[in-house]
Amino acid sequence: MNQAVVCHIIQTMLSDAQQIDSREDTFSQLMNLGTAAHAAGDPVKALTAFESALELNPHDSRAVSACAALLFELSRPRAAFALLLSIESQLLLNAEGCANLGLAALGCNHKQQATAYFEQSLKLQHTHAAALTHLGMLAAREQRWIDAADHARQCVTCTPNDETAHANLMDYLLGARCAPEALQHFHLLPEQVRKHPKIGMRHIVALALNAQFEAANQAMAQLDPQPLTELANFLQRSGATGLPDLFYRQARDAMLACDWRDYVRQCAVIGQDKLHQGHRISLTNQAVDNTSVLPPFSAKHFGAKAADPIRIGIAATSLRDAAATAALAAELLLYDSTQFTFHIYSPTPEPQAVLSAPLAAHHVVEIAHFNDEEAVWRIRLDRLDIWFDLTCNTPWYRPKIAIHRVASLQVLSLHCEQQFDSGTSNIYDCTLQDDLLPGALPLIDATVSSLSRQTAGLPPDAFVICVFGPTTNITPKTFAHWAQLLKLLPQAVLWLSPCPPYTQANLLREAIQADVMAERLVFAHVDTSEQSLLPLADLYLAMSGNSDMQTLTRVMRANLPGIAMVSNITIRALYVEKLHDCIFDTAEACFAKAMHLAQNPAELKALRERMSESTAHGPVDAARSTLRKAVAWAMMVKRSRAGFMPATFDVPLAGTSG
Repeated sequence: MNQAVVCHIIQTMLSDAQQIDSREDTFSQLMNLGTAAHAAGDPVKALTAFESALELNPHDSRAVSACAALLFELSRPRAAFALLLSIESQLLLNAEGCANLGLAALGCNHKQQATAYFEQSLKLQHTHAAALTHLGMLAAREQRWIDAADHARQCVTCTPNDETAHANLMDYLLGARCAPEALQHFHLLPEQVRKHPKIGMRHIVALALNAQFEAANQAMAQLDPQPLTELANFLQRSGATGLPDLFYRQARDAMLACDWRDYVRQCAVIGQDKLHQGHRISLTNQAVDNTSVLPPFSAKHFGAKAADPIRIGIAATSLRDAAATAALAAELLLYDSTQFTFHIYSPTPEPQAVLSAPLAAHHVVEIAHFNDEEAVWRIRLDRLDIWFDLTCNTPWYRPKIAIHRVASLQVLSLHCEQQFDSGTSNIYDCTLQDDLLPGALPLIDATVSSLSRQTAGLPPDAFVICVFGPTTNITPKTFAHWAQLLKLLPQAVLWLSPCPPYTQANLLREAIQADVMAERLVFAHVDTSEQSLLPLADLYLAMSGNSDMQTLTRVMRANLPGIAMVSNITIRALYVEKLHDCIFDTAEACFAKAMHLAQNPAELKALRERMSESTAHGPVDAARSTLRKAVAWAMMVKRSRAGFMPATFDVPLAGTSG
């Protein structure tokens, strides 16, 4: 190689080195410029600088991370996540990079992917606080409170002076209904952490949920204005009227989840009868607390004429229940469309199209994403004559909708009226018996299931005792009777409605404590209609005294022998004529009858045949029942449109005059 060539190579190398140095200087300048712009409150200018730096060095993790952070700040999470994925292999090499990927995935609502990234972060560094924090939050969203608390404990160990970590742990312990443990944690905190407003507020909540009301009031009197305001906002969000009501609501939530760990004390503080009769709704307090700017309701704006169709609004319990939705749709088809127009309001977000399809012929509106005032605005647009709220005593009940008023006539079911702690006459105009409400009598015939026991998760040769119904009907006494039945009937299994995982865990824990093997409790699949499952059972059993008309009618339509403890007069009148020997006043009598039938197959078979006859003749005459409702609703609206006040009236029987 001659000297000239060597000189050229050396000059080229020097030139390249100078260009690299220049590019690195420019890169550093752009990164500094972006950092300064962000500090000055100009995220757009900062993003522009970081993106220019990224063009110079597309694989630099600092530039990628900086751009992603700004994209998140500018509400572009998908673009940020895509950018981080371009250097995923680099980020997965360290705990911080994994955590950043997890945060990005979480921002795009990719929960499973986020969980995987956070778990990988902990594999690389088991004390990574951000990964622990977000894994705890993800568990809490799914109400896996014990898992959430475990992550929070590890986070507290890593960051002992971080008040947010301690606040999270107390939240998760309270969510798990472990108030004593939350109080114990509070007393072990460093003094500077204990004095933080976040912690002080949670201390008061923990005292209240531990039934230490006097101590809670004393601690509240010492709060500064800021945490006191936060506590008031918390109580308002929870719907509690005070600290004792907060304890009561927790007790009711525990009953819904079949969590009876603190049952004895809850009964001592609240009273067993009150605890079992359901949450009493305070309309008065909700009305006083209301600061709405909604205009007063006026039916005069509707301008309805006597000949106009009657506009009926129905707040459905759920459009994710296939049987309930199909039953309601089947009933509404029986009404004269020239006389009635139906508007269905779904309280469950994003109802599955396959389930809500039967109601497509009517006006279906999903109101779960509305707050109360927005829901009122939307419902008022439909200019309703009657508002039927079927959600009373369910998680979807929203009393403020009725308080603001959305129809000329607001109707409450007779059995729901007892759930209120004060008069309802200023909110609801009248009460009706259950059999005069829409959807009260399911009209679906399903005597043969298209499913097999195997596909339903049932043992093929077991004696299946079906106890479908809401968890509010399950009490420790009821479950004790069930457990005793299972111990006396070795071939039997107990078949329950679908439950959330935490409720299933509570019931399985109770079964094991009662010396009943966990596999003898079978939970129905959440994606299968209960109506199609009922024919697979051998016996239906309702021992709580709160048997509802819909469930018992489904049982009848499936020709399933049913034994029920019934207090509702309307239901007794419908069923006692043909099935007088299956309706009882006490749980003990139901238990004895169930044992007798399980041990006498011939009698059980005869009862099923009698059920079939009763169904064939129609324990509920669909056309007659529908006509009776139509007459009642028309009478109510006729008075209302004429300007008369609601009044007591008798509904003529279908097919008669007068």
